[in-house]
Amino acid sequence: MLHPPLLSLLLCLTLAACGGGGGSSPTVSADPPSGSDLPDSSPPSPPPDSEIPPPTANNLLTEIVGNLQAPRDIIFGPADSELSDELFVVNFVGVEATWVRNFATDSPRLQPIQNSLVGAIAVDIDQSGRFFFACLTPIMGSNIGVVTVRRFDSSVDDFQYRGVSGPIGLALGPQGGLYVANRDARSVTRIDFADGASPDGHLFDTVAQDLQFDDGELPAHLLVNPDGRLFICETAANRIQTWTEEDGLQLFATSDQKLNRPVGIARRPNGNLLITNHGDGRIVELNSQGALQNSFDTGLGADQLYGIAVRTDGQVYVVADRDGDGTLYRMELE
Repeated sequence: MLHPPLLSLLLCLTLAACGGGGGSSPTVSADPPSGSDLPDSSPPSPPPDSEIPPPTANNLLTEIVGNLQAPRDIIFGPADSELSDELFVVNFVGVEATWVRNFATDSPRLQPIQNSLVGAIAVDIDQSGRFFFACLTPIMGSNIGVVTVRRFDSSVDDFQYRGVSGPIGLALGPQGGLYVANRDARSVTRIDFADGASPDGHLFDTVAQDLQFDDGELPAHLLVNPDGRLFICETAANRIQTWTEEDGLQLFATSDQKLNRPVGIARRPNGNLLITNHGDGRIVELNSQGALQNSFDTGLGADQLYGIAVRTDGQVYVVADRDGDGTLYRMELE
């Protein structure tokens, strides 16, 4: 058992690692735009080591960029914002986020935008451009969970340790609520980041319990649907459940719909859901009622697929990782 002085020291170390201490902001690779938290439209000149080879085809996948450090999540900027259709990747090792500049052209480039957080595993972005990171920060041989809220300049707007236990997935809900999948507590917590409280003092409540997440450092991503349903990738149970205030937990899909360690989830413009299977390298398409519509074999095999995101025009992107060597792909779907 940790004595109070040692526990205080560990929390201080964790805050320093995650940028939650409210001190000076770390230096970043991308200069923040003047007078705004959002980037301007002209891409900066990247360093020589960020040159990206031409895309190569792989079955249903077209490689966009490689050299990603252990990617775990992928997200587009919010619709109707200055970041709309800008693409970001969360890295479990190294910088916590990478901006993929000009990703839809023949010359995509990687630009780190954060550089002090360790163990980032999931992300969401609000309309103002604030990044909500879930991370597992290694401290003295164990992982300390934290949700931290940051901007492009790495400034820390907010953070929360309370109610967070091994966070492995998150999704922004209505009225400033943030849903967090907690591996250690086998639960989903809702944190009220709009309650006006100071950092680490926000109200939180548990909305789902007794879930079956993977024991390793594997994401279990969440999605809030336009109809208000929260979708939960229950990785170790090979299923997806939904949650609402009115109905609580409801089974949505299982291995009968070809789910195999589902880790990523995204919504297509037609309302169907795309799920990445970490267990077999397939992408499963379900309709809004959970019925199987299609199953796509990426050809990558087991233990590589992680996050998935859908652009506003319907284009599908996924990230894969083989022993820390990550790749961003575009997936060709009808």
